[in-house]
Amino acid sequence: MYVSLHPLAEVMLEFAAEGDLDNVEKGNHIFYQYCKQDIKETLRELTKMAEIDKYITYHSSRRTFATLASAKGMPIQIQKQCMGHGNIRTTERYIKWSPTLAEQSAKKVKLFDVKELLKNK
Repeated sequence: MYVSLHPLAEVMLEFAAEGDLDNVEKGNHIFYQYCKQDIKETLRELTKMAEIDKYITYHSSRRTFATLASAKGMPIQIQKQCMGHGNIRTTERYIKWSPTLAEQSAKKVKLFDVKELLKNK
């Protein structure tokens, strides 16, 4: 049985070890898997390079992703999948609510068109 791949996944597979697609199996990783310490060090380096005077953690970067994704209109179901959460409530806790975020989100959602409703009267 085969599962069809998303086109982006097909492109990613081109970067398989030694370009050998037959080498792509459950135990063979296409991408290096970083440990938390490597991620922490990389975040600190990037923070310095960007001249951000703030302590950034792996967790705060995930919160930032969730918050910005919400602000850009990404459905929370997609965020849940991207973040590897089993429960949507976990994803909801990552989103940092703010009045600005609420305003941006409200502008993107068009519940109904008042002019259209008045036309139908």
